[in-house]
Amino acid sequence: MGFTLRPYQADLIARACAALKERQAPLVVLPTGGGKTALIAEIVRLNRSTGRQTVVICHRREILQQIAAAITRHTGEAPQLAEAGSRPDWSAPVLVAMVHTIVRRLDQLPQGVLLIADEAHHMGSPSWRKVRDAMAPELLIGFTATPIRPDGRGLGEAGFDVLLEGPSPRWLMAQGHLCMYDLYAAAQIDVAGVRTTRGDYDISELGLRVVGLAGSVVRDWLRLNTSRMPTICVGVSVEHAEELAAAFRAAGIKAVAVDGKTPTAERDRIFAAFRAGEIQVLCCCALVDEGLDVPEAGCLQLVRPTRSLRLLRQLQGRVLRPSPGKVRALLIDHGPSWRELPPPCEEIAWSLDASTVAQPRGERSKTIRASDGRIEVVARQDPSAQLVHITPEQAALQREEHNRKRLETVCRLYGLGRIPKGAIYTELRRCLRTMGEFKAAAKALGHSNLWAMGQFQQQKKEREAAERKAQQRAERQRAREMGDDSLLAS
Repeated sequence: MGFTLRPYQADLIARACAALKERQAPLVVLPTGGGKTALIAEIVRLNRSTGRQTVVICHRREILQQIAAAITRHTGEAPQLAEAGSRPDWSAPVLVAMVHTIVRRLDQLPQGVLLIADEAHHMGSPSWRKVRDAMAPELLIGFTATPIRPDGRGLGEAGFDVLLEGPSPRWLMAQGHLCMYDLYAAAQIDVAGVRTTRGDYDISELGLRVVGLAGSVVRDWLRLNTSRMPTICVGVSVEHAEELAAAFRAAGIKAVAVDGKTPTAERDRIFAAFRAGEIQVLCCCALVDEGLDVPEAGCLQLVRPTRSLRLLRQLQGRVLRPSPGKVRALLIDHGPSWRELPPPCEEIAWSLDASTVAQPRGERSKTIRASDGRIEVVARQDPSAQLVHITPEQAALQREEHNRKRLETVCRLYGLGRIPKGAIYTELRRCLRTMGEFKAAAKALGHSNLWAMGQFQQQKKEREAAERKAQQRAERQRAREMGDDSLLAS
């Protein structure tokens, strides 16, 4: 009736239940495609024997349907659903609810439940916090592939107090649970001078940078997607997604644009047609970044530059799921994220600390062959370009040089009055900086070298504090794992 958990999933369940028994609120981190929905269904099954009510919250209809189907399959009983237009039994043993529906019914929500949050990186938002506080859950657990805010920092006050990390993307790829991939950079969008809002490029300014590029996007797709794998093409806005779909159709390619305002029945029809191969390219600006399970999709064409690791990982995860006939996924990046953000195979040093920006764990690799977990990149805007192969040492030097030049550009734009001084502070904290870089920023801001020295020392202290916290968390986790690990005993 149910499904059998993979060994790493069973290990995560045991660790999660041990934390819940200690009245901790664990946040389970597992890459997209690693099986978070299966873990949710198993937690629901285990909690049934305690007599405690289970409430699962999510934020999209497609996610709600997937979770409900998994729970029904695994436990043999269908949960109650709380979505637009529904009238659920609020006292049912298991309730799966959409946050934007139940946030308007706070007085009807059950109390003292086991609250499970899917895509739990949203728990820091006001509506999710209202739901959590209204239910005052006896136990809380969250699941996500990206435990960070849009700006890359830890979730802080979201209500979780321990991170439980599953295997890395690289390991899941090696075991066949995720696809290997090829990554190409083509027809690059110029983002120089685009301001940053909440940790990502400003959408209105991006919209001006993608005007007239749809033809190049289609030509790159024809050139790189030689096997014509079903494609998710992500644009900047609804209008941009529609423009991209029109350009694909003009080239004889079956493409459709879909967005959050597309009627439910029509959206279901489009997704079904895409899964059946009747639509080759699905164009959108959001909607597919979380929860959409379409393993048939083998190509992601990212025509929406992003500085958000969270958004990038969520989008890439849409095409990394294995499916029959898919040997390798294809990622076509038209923005700078391929060189500025960690690639899909990179392991990230996640943290709940809101002052810490997520960074790769260990040495970061770039632009190397994908067969052993590295990446293939083509030179931008050059149809005759050859694959660029760079060693990890060269990649590290390139990254340092790129970061230095980026800071120089921000300082110059501030001097021209084109960006606020806050952009310099933001850029300084984006990665580790040398004393020389702090001095350059001090000169641009009108500060003294003494200020630069203080900032450099503060950076060192913060890094050391973060390392100490990580070590302490690891020690506490090891201590818990050596204790009683019985599952959800009341």
